[in-house]
Amino acid sequence: MQTLNDELRDEFDIPHWTDGVVITEIVEESSAQIAGLQIGDVITGLNGVRVDNFEDFNNLKWDVLPGDEVVLDILRHDDEIQIKVIVGERPSEYRWYN
Repeated sequence: MQTLNDELRDEFDIPHWTDGVVITEIVEESSAQIAGLQIGDVITGLNGVRVDNFEDFNNLKWDVLPGDEVVLDILRHDDEIQIKVIVGERPSEYRWYN
């Protein structure tokens, strides 16, 4: 995931007025893949809180643990949708919890 910038907006054909975090990779059999997230989806909110950049998303994830259900606000091909994701375990090098 990366904060949207003009280069990424052009690469993924995302409107230039859009802010958020674009999904640039999906790990096989991950919670993201199971939930139906796609490369190029833009996360604009997490549990009703606006996400303008990766820092916003990163700060919000501190309240989320494996097994929690989160609702992501997504912009996909000019459609605004919500996707529920059950948060899975992360490899130890990516964990923010003990």
